[in-house]
Amino acid sequence: MARAGVVGRHPRDQRAVRRRDRRIGRPGRVPDPPARRGRARPRRRAGRPGPPRATALAGQGVTAEAARLRLELRTALDSTRRALAAAQAAGWPVGDAPSLVRRLERAAAEVDARLRILGSERGPAWAADQLPRLRQQVRTVTESCGELRAGLSRHGLDVGDAELNHLREDCRIEGQALGTPTPLGWPDAELPRRGDPPRR
Repeated sequence: MARAGVVGRHPRDQRAVRRRDRRIGRPGRVPDPPARRGRARPRRRAGRPGPPRATALAGQGVTAEAARLRLELRTALDSTRRALAAAQAAGWPVGDAPSLVRRLERAAAEVDARLRILGSERGPAWAADQLPRLRQQVRTVTESCGELRAGLSRHGLDVGDAELNHLREDCRIEGQALGTPTPLGWPDAELPRRGDPPRR
């Protein structure tokens, strides 16, 4: 039996209709999506420079040193952001830490831009002359990030010690109470309590 929509057509037209059906997919069947060429690359966050290349990190000279300094700068900032987020999630007072982190981010962005320019140069003398000053600026930013993280981690440290010591003492007392033997002839559920009438 001829298919619907093909009856009454010339055999040449019928073949053309069948080829069209095979090309767009049979009725009731979803055509396969077109194959993608290559793997889709993750979108980079706007305003945030990408990580230095591994080949640049392993090399020598001004380009490699600039790439390593940029990575050190980015690592310190990421650790400081995570420390601040953890402190805020725990409900600790963070004071001016959020504004200090924003200032550190602005300072790090300026140093990173200079390092990016420096890393694109190939061997000029002025690039090697500027590298020590930029290295010191990176050290200043990373040390500032470390001091801020240390302050966030030290918050409530004494209070935490007191709470842990109190908890340990409570657990010790409860452990001794649980290990106390019961009087003979009195099951645990039938031990006399204060205020109970005397038993006969």
